[in-house]
Amino acid sequence: MQGQQQQAYDRGITIFSPDGRLYQVEYAREAVKRGTPSVGVRTPEGVVLAADKRRRSKMIEPDSVEKLHKADDHIGIASAGHVADARKLIDVARREAQTNRLRYGEPITVETLAKTVTDFIQQYTQYGGARPFGVSLIIGGVINGRPRLFECDPSGTPYEWQALSVGANRADIRDHLEAEYEDDMTLEDGVDLALSALTVHDDEEMDPHGVDLATIDVESEEYVHLPPRRSRPTWRDRISSRRTRTRKTPRSSRADFSMPYELRESPPTVERFLELRDAAGMAERSREAVERGLPNSSYAVTVVDGAGETVGMARVVGDEGSVFHICDMVVHPDHQHQGLGSRMMDALMAWINETAPPMAYVNLMADVDGFYEQWGFERTAPASTGMYYRVES
Repeated sequence: MQGQQQQAYDRGITIFSPDGRLYQVEYAREAVKRGTPSVGVRTPEGVVLAADKRRRSKMIEPDSVEKLHKADDHIGIASAGHVADARKLIDVARREAQTNRLRYGEPITVETLAKTVTDFIQQYTQYGGARPFGVSLIIGGVINGRPRLFECDPSGTPYEWQALSVGANRADIRDHLEAEYEDDMTLEDGVDLALSALTVHDDEEMDPHGVDLATIDVESEEYVHLPPRRSRPTWRDRISSRRTRTRKTPRSSRADFSMPYELRESPPTVERFLELRDAAGMAERSREAVERGLPNSSYAVTVVDGAGETVGMARVVGDEGSVFHICDMVVHPDHQHQGLGSRMMDALMAWINETAPPMAYVNLMADVDGFYEQWGFERTAPASTGMYYRVES
């Protein structure tokens, strides 16, 4: 009898059950749980949005799976649940943002946009002949230097969060966010936290094209969609290594990673440069060549361990216009497999992307398969063949 009563109440969105429930809204929330998770993190430096957009089949074009959307120059939206429902609400948000600019001559606030979208959602919970939206949204942005982060759920209620997730495994991801979130996190720490949250229930390496990532920082107040090369399995190593620099208690998934590492924007000494190349089994360089070459580096980074020893290095050389060459990428064998190479490449590529003009050519000699491709590098073979000429003494 009780089941028959529930069936009667859940057929109409306009009818409350005797215990005050709207079953259709609850069913919509269940639809959201069936979607892959999306995560939002708010930090003093900005907002991070991340989404798991793995494909059901490798035949699906990765770019056709949309989980993150730009609502306005300063606002982004992540979704979980029915994709078609999400697209409808994204259109509502974009129209409202543009209307606000045309009507008032200023960008819409994040809170106003979130409440406008939830007002639209709420209409579909009280009129007959319609169903609730089977999607939840995370609306994040920065206005007047203030980061804001809101959730819009199928009931049409807006909630403001410091960090949240929607979609599958929400409870476990929320526990992870609550345990790891800190009020003074940098934007980069927020990126690390968001990506680590997406892997809470993922023991396998994540496809670089299976993660969507975007940020809105307080300085530019602009939505920036980060390319797939930034969203890759090696984020796990980078999360562990970066936290050792910012947390009092170093933590890592690797038992032998017991010391903090610091990334410095400076070249190594000549002596250490020669020692690192020798330890890694790289081709010999003369002291004269190194003494002349190191000061002419366009950009260089080193990694220093807790004892103050330089254990990694990498640099960029070239004309700083049409050609950039990445070289001397070395991590001492005793400190490998800690994500240090990824950290150095991140720094090099960040500098190149900020410095290089359009159509600049960036090259390197790859001695590891599948590593540099994560930053968008492509093999030149068989179209061309790498060659070298060594000046003999």
